[in-house]
Amino acid sequence: TSSPSTIKISVSSSSTPPNNNDTATTATNSLSQTDLKPIKKSDTPSLDKTPEVSDNRDDHRTKGVARIKKEFIIERTKAPDSLKRTAENARLGNAGKSKKHKKQKKGQNKDRSKTNKLGVEKDSENYDPNNENEMNHIRGELKYALSKKKYDFTKAKEVEQHVTKFIERRNKQKANKNSFTLSYLQPASDTNRSTYVETKYKPEEIKKVDFENKLIVAPLTTVGNLPFRRICKEFGADITVSEMAVVSNILRGSQQELALLKRHKSEDVFGIQVAGGNAFHMTQFAQFAAENLECSFVDINVGCPIDVICNKGMGTGLMAKKSRFEGIVRGMKEMLNVPLSVKIRTGLVDKKLLAHQLVPKIVDWGADAITLHGRTKQQRYTKESDWNYISQCADVANSVPFIGNGDVMSYTEYSDHMQNHNVQAVMIGRGALIKPWVLTEIKEQRHWDISATERFDMLKKFTSYGMDHYGADEYGVELTRRFLLEWLSFLHRYIPVGLLERGIPQHINERPPPYKGRNELETLMASEDVNDWIEITKRLIPQQLPEGFTFLPKHRSNSYQVEG
Repeated sequence: TSSPSTIKISVSSSSTPPNNNDTATTATNSLSQTDLKPIKKSDTPSLDKTPEVSDNRDDHRTKGVARIKKEFIIERTKAPDSLKRTAENARLGNAGKSKKHKKQKKGQNKDRSKTNKLGVEKDSENYDPNNENEMNHIRGELKYALSKKKYDFTKAKEVEQHVTKFIERRNKQKANKNSFTLSYLQPASDTNRSTYVETKYKPEEIKKVDFENKLIVAPLTTVGNLPFRRICKEFGADITVSEMAVVSNILRGSQQELALLKRHKSEDVFGIQVAGGNAFHMTQFAQFAAENLECSFVDINVGCPIDVICNKGMGTGLMAKKSRFEGIVRGMKEMLNVPLSVKIRTGLVDKKLLAHQLVPKIVDWGADAITLHGRTKQQRYTKESDWNYISQCADVANSVPFIGNGDVMSYTEYSDHMQNHNVQAVMIGRGALIKPWVLTEIKEQRHWDISATERFDMLKKFTSYGMDHYGADEYGVELTRRFLLEWLSFLHRYIPVGLLERGIPQHINERPPPYKGRNELETLMASEDVNDWIEITKRLIPQQLPEGFTFLPKHRSNSYQVEG
């Protein structure tokens, strides 16, 4: 969050002080008066008092402060109370919550079946999930079979047992320093793939996906929902991926988890990302996906840094358990009729990077593509993505498509990575959340000074898509509102190109100082105050807010996390 003290922003010598005819206007009464104050000529420092600055613009990037034109800077006397509460709760987690709050939460959990993950009440009688424009609707009898453990996973069990025996025998032979090979499990390729007699799909039956030079939108928990992915497709995304789904929940027939697998018909190349730490469960899902789901590929999440996921052996936790990791990749590869990709991070801790050792092994295990996020689990979303290390790992990926991920927010950054870091494609995550039109910028090779009106129209589309997907009843409307607020917790970080000095594009971890936009709407959309985000939803959704409505961003990566 921004400091209560004034943030000084350096300006070039060619800048001129603003005049009284400044065309930018301040926000309406919907904005907190302590957040945004009008600029007066007397408040603007003279050019004679401008502090000296370094010619090296990287110094300012390291500090994480964006360089905004002088005439748009304002002073903030104190941070918004709502933002303080958000930051404090995120920092303390459960430790910062009172016993009374925990008791209330415990009581709410007793009736969890009546609400979704965001706490919105369900209205199943008025909601028809079978949208004709969407795929991967799981029939009731399938959900029942999963929930009662009556789905026939005989094939998955056979494959998992053979893979486990293979790994155990090989490890014993390695311990005895003897050479060991097994004919039915060899490194996968078009000509040299597992010849295990029970394998259902032969190499020629596996669908192909061309990742070369494609714009890929990363799997984004909570905010990477189907309505958001539709927006990304319209801006130029080539490949989209579902939100991360936990396999153990899918195999229990969880409606909430199965809903994450839905695909809109506009998503012509669509991947399903799953997380799991049990080889048998992951192999079971692979069989279920091959028999019931429509997707272009399946991706294994080995990049999630959240402790609640990693502590269960999922996400980046798999990077430290190579035998289990291998069993998952080999087992899923045997069962799938689509390509299998793996998304990993550079390592668990900063001082010990693992990806360069894992990448060749993942290729040998049978993966068809690898994505590397250029940060460790320890870094989460701090510091800059290490693209030099991504390039080193790409060198040992052999012929498997290698995809880089991290910190792309402009076409110049995209072009630099494609030309200089030896990757076949780039995956865009938070950059697409903050400015999804970066996909258009990359396609057209230009910086787009998108207007506030155009951005508001984009939010109108999202609202419409949300009600189309979740339903137009009370449940669907409020679910759409909450997902819109989650997205706004990222969108407000965008700084219009026209407000930046010399039009230099914004970098992903640069925080804007308090500033006003060129009109009331642009100022409102730049506000860090949760109440202003709620005001935006009021303009988009005519239905009244529920009594006592509150919102706290769920995704921690929406905050600025820049070290040093």
